[in-house]
Amino acid sequence: MPIAVDLDWISSLKGLFVQAIPQKYFQVLLLAMAFDMITGISLALKQRRFNSSIGMAGVLRKVSAIAGCTFVALLEYLLWQENILGKTVILLTVLYEATSVFENINAIDPRFGQLIQTVARQITRRLQSDADQKNDESRRNRG
Repeated sequence: MPIAVDLDWISSLKGLFVQAIPQKYFQVLLLAMAFDMITGISLALKQRRFNSSIGMAGVLRKVSAIAGCTFVALLEYLLWQENILGKTVILLTVLYEATSVFENINAIDPRFGQLIQTVARQITRRLQSDADQKNDESRRNRG
């Protein structure tokens, strides 16, 4: 006699994950992690320091970050039906990965760091000039 297995709990669990975890944010996180791994491997090859234990530590760190983000998103969803904290944790992890990507690329080619600084200065100047222009307009409208 075959044993009947109820698989409804699997579909329920899948539905919970789909609802609780902000999918677009996780996609961005996975993309940032993949790009970090690619740039890290490229740097290791350039420096001729390819070490499997360092690579394994990086992979474990990424798996831990994914698990942590998943846990926070699930817990928050189960308690409050919100995704604000989960999204914030994921975005902070993406920021951490982006920082690592920039460090890797800068170590591969230092000219990249100079390019990023130049672009950042231009963006800062543009934002400041836009803010100054809006302040001038608001003063004129008040006066």
